[in-house]
Amino acid sequence: MVKPAFISALRWGGFQKIPRSIVFARGFSRSLGRRMMDLTGFSEMQLQVKDSVSKICAQFPDDYWALRDKDETYPHELHAALAKDGFIGIALPEELGGAGLGISEATMMLQTVSQSGAGLAGAQSIHANVYATQPVAKFATKEQRSRMLPRLISGEWKACFGVTEPRSAIT
Repeated sequence: MVKPAFISALRWGGFQKIPRSIVFARGFSRSLGRRMMDLTGFSEMQLQVKDSVSKICAQFPDDYWALRDKDETYPHELHAALAKDGFIGIALPEELGGAGLGISEATMMLQTVSQSGAGLAGAQSIHANVYATQPVAKFATKEQRSRMLPRLISGEWKACFGVTEPRSAIT
C-alpha cells in the first residue's frame, strides 16, 4: 500500500493537506510545533501561573510520564513539586491558607501540566487536589477546615471525591 504524501487534517479554517513528514516527524506528539493555545486575552497573573508551572513541569520529562504510564503509578513527585510552590491551594482563599487566585488560574495550571507532556493523566492527578478542596472550603466546619486544608495544600494529604447518582444502588 502506498502511503499518501499528505494527510488531510482538521486545522484552523477547516481541513487542510499537511505533509506527512511534518505530521509524523515527532514520535509521541502530533503537534505541529507551534503554540497549542492562543495566549491573548489572559491576565498577567494567569500568564505568570503558566510560566511558573511550566518551569516546574520541565523537571518531569517524557521518560518520567512513560514510566508512570507503564507502572500505573501516581506522580507523587509532580504533586510534591506543585505543593511546594503553593499551587495545590491555588484556588483557595488566602485566609484558609491558599493562594487566593481563582478557578481560571487553576485551569491555566492544569492546562499547562497537560501540555507539558504529562497529558490528561498528569493534569487529572492534580485536578482533584485543586477542585475537591472547594467544598471543604465552603461547607466544612472551622475545625474541619483547619484540620484538612493545611495538609491538603502542603501535599501531605491528597484529595479525592466520589460522585454518585440517586437510585444508583450503591450499598
